[in-house]
Amino acid sequence: MTRKRFWTWFAPLVAGDLIGQLLDLKALEYIFKPLLVPALLLYLYLNTRDDVSAFVRLVMGGLILSWVGDVVLMFSDRGELFFAAGLGAFLVAHLLYIAAYVRSVSRTAGVAFLRRRPLWLLPFGLLFVGIYGLLYPALGAMRVPVLVYTATIVLMAVLALNRWGRVPEASFRLILWGALLFILSDAILAIDKFLVTVPHAGVAVMSTYVAAQYLIVEGGIAQRGAAGGVP
Repeated sequence: MTRKRFWTWFAPLVAGDLIGQLLDLKALEYIFKPLLVPALLLYLYLNTRDDVSAFVRLVMGGLILSWVGDVVLMFSDRGELFFAAGLGAFLVAHLLYIAAYVRSVSRTAGVAFLRRRPLWLLPFGLLFVGIYGLLYPALGAMRVPVLVYTATIVLMAVLALNRWGRVPEASFRLILWGALLFILSDAILAIDKFLVTVPHAGVAVMSTYVAAQYLIVEGGIAQRGAAGGVP
């Protein structure tokens, strides 16, 4: 499936959800939000079905767990259990993405990027400290779960960076930007939930989230056929 054809029917789904977020229309959110990740999953499958590598399967697994998290988080206003369950689903999704990124470079020659340039770890460490330090006073009983989740998502971005020079350039750039947007989306969500009300937080969270997942999917497609993507 071409990118243009995909967006002709994916864009209305995104628009429907964002309008629901903007106008606080739960009905639109319930209709459109559960369709977004399955659409991306279908797009990834249709473009990789002739070469379904271990890397692609792991990304697909991450998308499936992300969908579970999306659905559960729609009910987070009904209790902390729903928020914790959604967080858990996304945690596993990020672990699958991490496994995919490690897999994509495991069979390539050369020294890993971060072994050659370890100073690149510093901004990610500062990012972790900054996000968690900002949230920490307001977390209460969620301090440990949020600590684990924040560390995991930052690690996901670190390992996306570690693909530099070991995978096709397009795949590297798409997935790294996707990982960074994922962090931004989750940071907005956490700030809105635990610290202060963020104006139009739903729109900000979902627009960055959908962009993140889309870029990861496009990166998975661009990875197709590379040495690191073979089973």
